[in-house]
Amino acid sequence: MASKVEGFNFEQRHGKARVRVARVWRNKSDNIHSMVEWNVSISLLSDCVNSYVRDDNSDIVATDTMKNTVYVKAKECSEQLSAENFAILLARHFTSFYKQVTTAIVKIVEKPWERVLVNGQPHDHGFKLGSEKHTAEVTVQKSGVLKADFWYRRIVCAEDNQVWF
Repeated sequence: MASKVEGFNFEQRHGKARVRVARVWRNKSDNIHSMVEWNVSISLLSDCVNSYVRDDNSDIVATDTMKNTVYVKAKECSEQLSAENFAILLARHFTSFYKQVTTAIVKIVEKPWERVLVNGQPHDHGFKLGSEKHTAEVTVQKSGVLKADFWYRRIVCAEDNQVWF
């Protein structure tokens, strides 16, 4: 939402990037664990013209608040959650909890952790870094309008132990 300030359209955007969070869900019935590692970026569009024209920062959501919200919301998720659903949960939180936030854009890049194979079987709680990156980007407006984009990127590596330098 752009405001007019002395004849100029004014849209204020602020945010926090590179919030790294890992979440492990432990299934007590079969002792099989699930793990995700997310790199979260948040961008908030706010109606906070007063920060610029009246020296009043009370409408700005602090970056530490955004970071801590990511940690708390991840901990509150008792059931395993996809990057897409976590991005939607975060974006809806920011647009509903803060009256001045008109739009929240949340981007999550999920690191590709995969189960380790032991004797040909997936280990219950052992993981290794995989080869695909999963990205989810969600935009939620205060009105409830939701826009979501998701994509995967495969990382291919080759090793040759016969290389000479």
